[in-house]
Amino acid sequence: MDNVKILSGANILLYSCDFGDGITIGFNNGRNFIQMDMSDYLIFPFSSPMLRIVCELIPCTRDSLKVGDTAYCSSAKVPDSDCLSNYCKILSENSILYIQEDGRLHECSANLSSFSWYKVVPVKNNYS
Repeated sequence: MDNVKILSGANILLYSCDFGDGITIGFNNGRNFIQMDMSDYLIFPFSSPMLRIVCELIPCTRDSLKVGDTAYCSSAKVPDSDCLSNYCKILSENSILYIQEDGRLHECSANLSSFSWYKVVPVKNNYS
């Protein structure tokens, strides 16, 4: 599977930040974002200086993802990069944080090893 480029659009709001892996996920129609720091997370209101970024999904394994990484997880063989609830932040070796369709955050510690995993990586010098 080739890498999949993600253009930040109406459903997927990815922003550049100075913490974690350098990516924050916007949600609630862009009013909030997730900040990761040492396996914990905080929710903050949107800050206007944040830059929306273009990213790509790079196929990987769950084991290769580190705490604070931004990932895409799906049971589908072909990723639907517009589905916000498939994006997550890695909280620990056994748990992830994702945004449910209703805009609420959910921490999951289920065994997701049978899912397809992709690391979300910014495309250098390519902002939307």
